[in-house]
Amino acid sequence: MASLTNILTTASLSRWIPIEIMISGGISITLILAAWLWSFVTVFSRPAPALLRSGIVFPLTNPIALIILAVLDFRACRVPLALYLTATVLFLSGGAIGHHRESQRYERYLTQLQEAGGRLDLADWRAPDVADPENVWGHPFLKPLAEAAKSTGQGQTRGFNPTYKRLSAPPIPLRTIVYDKQLMEQAINGPRFLHERSVAYLIKTDPQRADSDLPKTWPPYARLIFEHYVSGEDDFQKLREAALRPQDVFPLEWERGYDLSLPQLKTVKNFTLSTALRAIAQAINGNSDKAFQELMLTFRLATLSQQDLLISRLVQIAQVNTTLQAIHAGQQFHLWDDTQWQAIDQRLADLQLPDLLADALRGERFISHIHLSQIIQSSNLTAMSKSSFLNAYPNESGETRSKALIQGTEAFLGNHLRALLIRQWTEALRGYEEMIQQAELAASNLRTQPWMNQAMTLKYSGPKGYGIIGSMVLPAFGNALSRVLNEQARIELTRVAIALERYRIEYGRYPDEIHTVFEEFKQIRPQDPMTLGAWQYKRDSSGGFKLYSVGRNGRDDKGAFTPASWKGNKDDLEWSILGDEPPIPRVTINRSRSGRGQSAED
Repeated sequence: MASLTNILTTASLSRWIPIEIMISGGISITLILAAWLWSFVTVFSRPAPALLRSGIVFPLTNPIALIILAVLDFRACRVPLALYLTATVLFLSGGAIGHHRESQRYERYLTQLQEAGGRLDLADWRAPDVADPENVWGHPFLKPLAEAAKSTGQGQTRGFNPTYKRLSAPPIPLRTIVYDKQLMEQAINGPRFLHERSVAYLIKTDPQRADSDLPKTWPPYARLIFEHYVSGEDDFQKLREAALRPQDVFPLEWERGYDLSLPQLKTVKNFTLSTALRAIAQAINGNSDKAFQELMLTFRLATLSQQDLLISRLVQIAQVNTTLQAIHAGQQFHLWDDTQWQAIDQRLADLQLPDLLADALRGERFISHIHLSQIIQSSNLTAMSKSSFLNAYPNESGETRSKALIQGTEAFLGNHLRALLIRQWTEALRGYEEMIQQAELAASNLRTQPWMNQAMTLKYSGPKGYGIIGSMVLPAFGNALSRVLNEQARIELTRVAIALERYRIEYGRYPDEIHTVFEEFKQIRPQDPMTLGAWQYKRDSSGGFKLYSVGRNGRDDKGAFTPASWKGNKDDLEWSILGDEPPIPRVTINRSRSGRGQSAED
């Protein structure tokens, strides 16, 4: 038995099936096969009814036919019956032992993780109690979002909360507004960012407006944005009052596991989009102080209620990217003085997205742990079959059959299923820990190594490495690092652009060589973090400049950035400022799709 255990331990199958269940199951199957063969020989060596012989032949009906035959001749059937009984006892015992031992291993591993700072206790995640007058989410304007997080109704916790409709940005119908390809290759372009939303609003209010009749100067586009938000001025003031409160404690109910509600994410993301558009519109109109106030509010919204969850951090990346669009517009129209640019740079310096990734993975691990622990600790299989065919019967008789089936399955397979689930989750936890360690290592390496070489990859792939659960959820986390690094590189790029602007304010022009800026502003990263080579910089004849990073692929694509789905994908991160007022983008309105389909935010 010991040698058999050693052999099975080395098999990859044992990484996700408990050894006790493998051994007891293998022996039980052998005994059942022996019982079937013995009964087969027994019944065909003596006279027996044809129906009984047919029942003996088929393995599923064999035990029932054997019991009937035992009533007629018990002595002839005692050996196969004994084999069946032994197989049943052994199978059930293997499940009980497997469940007990897997539970012990699981508890030991949880203890190890907790001692290592794994944050697997609910107390580690509960937010402190904060009085409503101090808390952003205690403000009457935002409190509906906090209340929605406590609701069990799914309908009111998804999407943009209709309470805040007046603060919603103009939606862009998909594939309706078409720009020149070259313009779309500029990932950061504040004026175009506003232009697209303004045109979307114009399409909605004036569906017959021809492409050639679009405004030819920037102020009308700014007015369209203000016109869209004219009914929401009071709400923007309430939002500002709420955001300026000192405490930001959103009441998440972590104990709900996968049922955790995050109703604030999409709503606050849309707030960020709206305040950024207003900042750009104020920049176009030359209102320096108002544009700066809107930008500071945008910064605040980009950091509000950012929980240690991957989805929350990905939403924050989108919010930060939106904020950068407003900063770009402010530089393009040369709005702010050195003090204001210094304040903006400090806000950006505080954003270190890679340092947040490991805790976001811990949060993902915790809600999975909470959900699966509730199943593991349940006294029956009902919790394990909530979404399965076992509870799919719509009528009362069906519910009775369902309960009976669950009870029967619980009695025969309950321990086996729990043992399997515990083993699967334990292996997934090991994968989570490996991903967390890689995220921490990557964040540490970013200070000395090229970002283009950083990755989070699992040692194993497929179910054999981290079980079925791990193979389903873990690979997706590896892509998160790439998104985080791209956005952090944009932040670093923006800080260099701000240094260039502060240089222009002091000397009246942008420098001919970028190293001059790093001598003046030593807090700025002097190298492209993706390669640790020089930033790509060129001052143009109009008095502006083009600055870019070569991106994760390490290839100089002359500043172009295209979606991954485009042929010849380019991933440079560009920041260009024109010496003159930017031209109005050329755009084509696809009338066949205008007003149809989803918006770009859906």
